Amino acid sequence: FVSTGVEVPRLGTLVKLNGASDVTIDGLTFKNTTTGGDALLLNNADGNHISDNSFLNVGTAIKLTAGSSNNQIAHNTLNHMAENGIEMDGRSNGNSIYANTISNIGEVRKAVAGIIGTGVDNNLISNNDIDHSARYGISFKDYGGTTNTVNHNNIIQYNHISYTGLETADDGAIDAIVVDIPIKGATREADLSADRRHLYVATTRHLVNKVDLQAN
Repeated sequence: FVSTGVEVPRLGTLVKLNGASDVTIDGLTFKNTTTGGDALLLNNADGNHISDNSFLNVGTAIKLTAGSSNNQIAHNTLNHMAENGIEMDGRSNGNSIYANTISNIGEVRKAVAGIIGTGVDNNLISNNDIDHSARYGISFKDYGGTTNTVNHNNIIQYNHISYTGLETADDGAIDAIVVDIPIKGATREADLSADRRHLYVATTRHLVNKVDLQAN
């Protein structure tokens, strides 16, 4: 038996765009961060292009915070996250997140989603392939009160979501505890014999169009 050694992550964030704009990050591999880290962190960063990167064994793969707006996140592969795949908060608005492959979400912490937004507006979540999540596929949360986490005018369309709610009871392929979010063309492949594996919209005033739930 030949030992290959053990790698112990020390960094939570590998690349940080702090107030940056018009930066392109393309074709890189991000791997082996700490559990609570954000491998790629955008902080008050606008108009950047994040594409064709690979994220493996990280906390959260990509986080947009502090008003990081009008960024494009496309064609990335995210696999084996301790927490979320892509997270937005702090009025990070007008971002386009499309054609990403996000797998094996929430391997350490369970209140997670492949793509999650809290207190964000006018984002497009389109044509992503999301599978094997401890809880949600896509989630938009509003915690109410004075938290300033209300979400407006985000669009969720034509995403393929499979095998969510693998480790929690309160779950759904799409969790939208918010108002005014159109959801179009959602596809969910799962074992529908489990009642909890379904498209879940927790409040009213949503447009749910062309939803296709398919059993394997």
